This record gives sequence, C-alpha cells and structure tokens, in this order.
Amino acid sequence: MLGNQRAVGRKKANVGDQIQFFRRGILMSGIVYVVRDNSVCVEISRYDATRSDLENNTTVVAHGKREKGKRRLAAMSK
Repeated sequence: MLGNQRAVGRKKANVGDQIQFFRRGILMSGIVYVVRDNSVCVEISRYDATRSDLENNTTVVAHGKREKGKRRLAAMSK
C-alpha cells in the first residue's frame, strides 16, 4: 500500500484546473487537459515554452511537483 500513498494534504489536479510548477528554474502556469495516476498533462503558453526551450506548448507535471493552490477554470472550448 505504500506505493499508492499520495503526499499528505495534496489533492490531484483535475481537467480544467490552472496549476503552477517550475520547469528549468522558471515558474510556469498551465491548464490541465489530462489526469494520470502520478502526473497531469498541461498546456502552457507558447511564451513559456519558448523561454524554457521546450519544443511545444504541452508538458507533463508530476502531482508532487506542482505548486500549492489551484484554480478551476471555465470549461475549455474545443
């Protein structure tokens, strides 16, 4: 059971949440579009992707690596 325990007091992000995280020493924020067991897929701005040398504007963030607090955004339009 130890392998399935999450950080105490930390809830998983949900689709549509805006989260903050550090990538290559830069604080970024993005919108969660996929939730996995141990991580979330996040869409970030093209500006953040460019300044951190990422090839595209999507990235994966471990649940434990995001900063405290999250904000629920309105349903994303497709």
